[in-house]
Amino acid sequence: MISFLSKINKKVLILLIIALILSCANRTTKNNPFKKNDTISKSHSHLKNDSKGEFSIFLNKIDKISIPFNSKSLKKYITFKYSHDADGINSEVKLHHNKLNLTPNVKEYFSNSKRTSYKKTEKSEYLEGAYFYPVGKISKDSIVLIIFLYQDFEGIMPSLITQVNSYDYSSTLIDTLVLDRKFHFELLYSNDFEINEDRISIVEKIINYYDINDDLINQHEKPKIARNEIELSITNDGYFSCDKR
Repeated sequence: MISFLSKINKKVLILLIIALILSCANRTTKNNPFKKNDTISKSHSHLKNDSKGEFSIFLNKIDKISIPFNSKSLKKYITFKYSHDADGINSEVKLHHNKLNLTPNVKEYFSNSKRTSYKKTEKSEYLEGAYFYPVGKISKDSIVLIIFLYQDFEGIMPSLITQVNSYDYSSTLIDTLVLDRKFHFELLYSNDFEINEDRISIVEKIINYYDINDDLINQHEKPKIARNEIELSITNDGYFSCDKR
């Protein structure tokens, strides 16, 4: 797979990605030309019977955050470095697990899918597990938003994901939205986002260190950055609705 993808012209790849993410109808193909994911997933399903108030206990363990809340607020948990020289692009995608707290039963509330997450060990091996970290909550009248950080793989490349889920107060998962998916495969992918009272803004970025001839640019040159802006509304019943433009 790597040998095939490495032959793809960078300009063609960028055009393909932009075509996939330009409309709200294609939000499930965010930042990845090779496979689809659940960038927006209309769930509305009970993940757990909360007759014992366990969801309230879960919520109480998550810090309350103020709005506007943006991607800069998560920098202390994330390393996403990149540079280039004559030998190619150098990058580091890392989630600082030691700065994050695991919450009991997080997998049961995170999603009704079989999705797993990973933790990198000192031996450079990735352990599979329920490493979904709720880093903050935004409480509204009838719903609550929870922001999660976790790490998985974009195809075969490690990626770092920021996701927001909406719930009602009886533990029903209403909707999910991937705010950012950072990874590197020849091109670099990284988003900026901001959550406000009833809106979410996302700027998708594709960073390209190759020229028109598909050659690596001079190490003193700045890379080209393709941007795509997405605006979503947070509805009163907890859905993330992509605005039409």
